[in-house]
Amino acid sequence: MEEIKEKKIFIYNYLITFLISGILLIIVELFQTHVIVPIILILVGISNIISIYTKEKLLMTPITIFSLIWLILIPLSSFEYPAMREMTNFEWKIVLLFILFFCIGAILSTGAKKEKKDYKRKKLSKDALNFNFLVLVISTFSLIIMFILFGGIPLFYSDANIGKNLFRSSSVINTLTYFGAVAILIYAMEDIRFFKDKKILFFSSIYIILLIFTAERYFVTILFMLCLYIFCKIKINTIILKKFIIIILIILAIFIFVLQFRGNTAQKQMYFIDTGIYDGTAKELTATEIFRYLGMQERLLTPTFEGVIPGISMGTLTFSPLLKILGISPIEIPNLQIYGYTSKSIITKLYCDFGYLWGLVTIIISFIINTSYINYTKENKLFKQYFNLIWLVFLTFSFYAYFDNLIIFYLHFPIYIKFIEIYNYKKG
Repeated sequence: MEEIKEKKIFIYNYLITFLISGILLIIVELFQTHVIVPIILILVGISNIISIYTKEKLLMTPITIFSLIWLILIPLSSFEYPAMREMTNFEWKIVLLFILFFCIGAILSTGAKKEKKDYKRKKLSKDALNFNFLVLVISTFSLIIMFILFGGIPLFYSDANIGKNLFRSSSVINTLTYFGAVAILIYAMEDIRFFKDKKILFFSSIYIILLIFTAERYFVTILFMLCLYIFCKIKINTIILKKFIIIILIILAIFIFVLQFRGNTAQKQMYFIDTGIYDGTAKELTATEIFRYLGMQERLLTPTFEGVIPGISMGTLTFSPLLKILGISPIEIPNLQIYGYTSKSIITKLYCDFGYLWGLVTIIISFIINTSYINYTKENKLFKQYFNLIWLVFLTFSFYAYFDNLIIFYLHFPIYIKFIEIYNYKKG
């Protein structure tokens, strides 16, 4: 009964979002104006989040994540900001179509039957616990070795982005350094002792701090997100909500902290001010960097849909994890950029991959994400839990990244998680 109630609430919110977005699309098409679009979408997004929380005490659901990103943050970044123009009618049409397609897939997913639980949640076996801890320690010391070889801290490099790239190309032990993240994730998924074991918490903290020093804002943020999403099925009371907000603020603070070094004032002075691109101050650009980070992807929709051959990458971006295993590289897409901002959202990548069928693929992806959430439970095996969480992270970063950007999460990590899962069950 609880599952049916939850589905009804989700389908209600998706239906309302679908209807309002459809009306807004008609308004933009008929009257060639988008003045009210961001305001209405923000109100709908806030309403969705409040509705799910007040009725179900849930926060980390697909509808709330989707609402936060595409109905609140994207509209907030749609206005004119320093060195970034306002979104056009055409760009709003594409975004509204994406919202409609996603809602269709989500509504269809509510008809999916809930799968049976795989097994009863338990602690890691002693051997699996020790082996996982060993991986965390090795990853931590691998990072320390790389810092020594690099001779500095990428985060404090004159250009932190360049520093990060040089750091990651400086040693063959690069891949090892990432496995500490999945070791931490396994503890959080499978072993309640994670929050009580001082030894594990100590190395986890050191590992995360070292990751931040590498200027890996993206990777660190995803790690925190994965750990948060583990509890996405927990009913959030007031006490948990306060802790949740504190964690979110910590993540945001880390993200903005690293972002300041990755896009420092001196760099903006040289690129924007000295060249005459922007006639304000570099400090204004640094202070508003978060809006360009969120919004430049949507500004890239115009050059993409007007200048790129539909389906030019022939699905290779979507299937890049499989192709990578087979030793095949995805087809490169045109290097579109605005003032050096090159990241492309899920919409751009889908259009490059599937051309005019991008909407249909959006429906399929939405169906998978929402069905995955419906079937997610802590009683799933590790491997299934991991992929359920990855789908939520994929949705969170859909404004910025796609499968090809998250490829490391689809290659080495699942193999290691499957190994721990098998090893753990054999050891009892």
